[in-house]
Order: sequence, then C-alpha cells, then structure tokens
Amino acid sequence: MEYSPRKANIIFVTLQSVLKEAMKVKGCNNIKIPHMQKEKLEREDRLPLQISCEASLLAKTIASLPTN
Repeated sequence: MEYSPRKANIIFVTLQSVLKEAMKVKGCNNIKIPHMQKEKLEREDRLPLQISCEASLLAKTIASLPTN
C-alpha cells in the first residue's frame, strides 16, 4: 500500500509518540496512543517531524535494558 508523504508523516509521528510512551512504561504494551491533533497540526503546517525525548527518559530506558 502506498501512502502520500503527508499521511506517511502523520503515521511516523504517531509511531514516535507510541515508542516514547512505551519507554515510559518500560516496554509494557498497555499504553494509550497520545492524541496530538496531528491532522489539524498538519493542515496548519505545524506538524513536528520528530517528537522530543527527555534525556532522563532515554537514560532510564537504556539502563533498564537487559545486558548479556
């Protein structure tokens, strides 16, 4: 299936949001997809290309990964 660049951008922002939420709950899949009004932001040309992630969240996530 092909998506327009506009739709692909919206999907990618959703993916980033979901990944960030998963990091907050240490990988548990019991999360809610954050609603950002992406369609509205896209129409207003304000849809972000990337979702920011706090350094502390990234550090906690990395520290929680199993080491082998």
